[in-house]
Amino acid sequence: ITSIFITTKDANILKSRLVKRGTDSMKSIENRLNNAKTEIKHIHNYDYVIVNNELKKSVSRVLKIIEVLKFKKSQVELNEFIFNWQGD
Repeated sequence: ITSIFITTKDANILKSRLVKRGTDSMKSIENRLNNAKTEIKHIHNYDYVIVNNELKKSVSRVLKIIEVLKFKKSQVELNEFIFNWQGD
C-alpha cells in the first residue's frame, strides 16, 4: 500500500477554495478545516506529500507516483522473474 497526502499550502488557502466553490455551508467548511488540522498532524505517516498549488501539476505528480510504483519490486513477481531469467 502506498499513501499520498494531498493538501494545500496552508489552512487559509483551503478555506478560500472551499468558500469559493460555494457548495458547502460555513458550518461544513469549519468542520472540514477542523478535520484537516487533525489530519495534517499525521502527514509524516504518508509515503508522498503533494501540495496542490496547481491542479494540472498535482495530477501529473500523482500519475508519476503511480507510474513509478509499477516498477516497485513488490509489484513484480520476483520468483517467476528469477525462474524465467535462469531458464530453469
